Amino acid sequence: MNKLNTKSRTQTRKKIEPSTRDSISTWLDVLTAMLVMPDTQRLQVRDELEDHLRSRVDDLLIMGKSEPQAIRIAVAELGETAELAKLITHAHTKSNPRRKIMNAALITVALAGMSFGGYSFINGTGAPSATPSNGGAVPVVMPSENNREDGTYSFDIQDLKLVPTLAEVAEAFDLSLSVGDGVKENFQQANMYFEKFTVQGEMTLAESIKKIQRSSEAALLDYVIKYDESKISVFTQDEAVRRTVTTRVYPIPVWLYTAKEKADYPISLMRLLEVKYDLGCYTSIQLVSSSIVVAAPPEIHDEIADYEVDLENVLREQGERSMEKSRQREDERKYRDEDRERERQVREEQRRKDREHAIERIQKEFESVRSDLLDIKAKSNSIASELKNLQIKSIEASSQRAFNPEIPIDEELQAQIARRTNTLDLLEFELDETQERYIFLRSRLIQSEYANLFKGLE
Repeated sequence: MNKLNTKSRTQTRKKIEPSTRDSISTWLDVLTAMLVMPDTQRLQVRDELEDHLRSRVDDLLIMGKSEPQAIRIAVAELGETAELAKLITHAHTKSNPRRKIMNAALITVALAGMSFGGYSFINGTGAPSATPSNGGAVPVVMPSENNREDGTYSFDIQDLKLVPTLAEVAEAFDLSLSVGDGVKENFQQANMYFEKFTVQGEMTLAESIKKIQRSSEAALLDYVIKYDESKISVFTQDEAVRRTVTTRVYPIPVWLYTAKEKADYPISLMRLLEVKYDLGCYTSIQLVSSSIVVAAPPEIHDEIADYEVDLENVLREQGERSMEKSRQREDERKYRDEDRERERQVREEQRRKDREHAIERIQKEFESVRSDLLDIKAKSNSIASELKNLQIKSIEASSQRAFNPEIPIDEELQAQIARRTNTLDLLEFELDETQERYIFLRSRLIQSEYANLFKGLE
């Protein structure tokens, strides 16, 4: 409630027609008549409420409401006449009347916008009605002393609606009361007369809130009631969830490479979460630059964190398996290389031995051919010498026959010359073949020697 001086309000307030003033005055007369308190305090309450009502009417007129509509709404926002009178009287009966009256007025104004009694306070002409809208039943709040030493309070609250009940508990423990907009809207949209709460006996704050919570659940009220050291709060389930929503930034997973994969990741994440949670309008996952921005309640963030841990474990396991496979492939390649190297060495050793054996054979054959070549040359020289001697004899015999024709031809000599000539021809042919073989073997030996030399240089 705007707690302003009545005189200053009068100076700034728009002029209101007498009919409106009469309607407000009539309702205030009815209300103050129900108050059980001294006249001076009754006038104080009247001034406070009148100041609030006329300010509210001014606001509604500015918003375009007609005067009858404005007065009906302003009075309806204050609640049921009899219940309001009881609440203010209750506040007056406590230790500090002035403070309690102000608290009662503040509680009443804080409930403005929550229609406890609907429009039943206003009659068809726009004048307030003094008849209780709940069929005559008047909620009763019996004051009791607060035991501050052991943190308990002796309550005797009967048949109050939820918010006034919480207001009583908050006041008993010197706490403030926070009412969510959703709760206010619910009161504006429906008259919830079935909602009646009773809190009786000595209770701690926790015990009284627990009792109210159980009663709220029994009344099928979808509200969340919380408290701490400074205040009591009541919200709808929707508001309670929204108040837990936080925004966090997560890095893009490293295994996403293409732009399409990154763009599809938030959608995939939402689909995964929808399997387990009813996300409704409480969760938003957006791709921003190279990060994922998530606005969600804590359990969604916990689930995403679990996903990340699980994915990291999977990736780590995949990485370990990949590394193990790489090590296995490397070991297999190493073993293959070692086997190939051993095979190469074996083949090289075998080739070396074969080469040595071949060289040995060539050397042996070369020595044999060389020896044969020397023998053939010796035989050829010997036969050639014999043939030369025989030819000399044949020439001498021919010379003698030239002087003495009667000398016969020495046929034996001619036969020897013929045999020696044939033998020499054969030896020359054999010598040529042996000579070629000798040259070939010698070249092979020279090549093998160079090969060994080059191999040593390598």
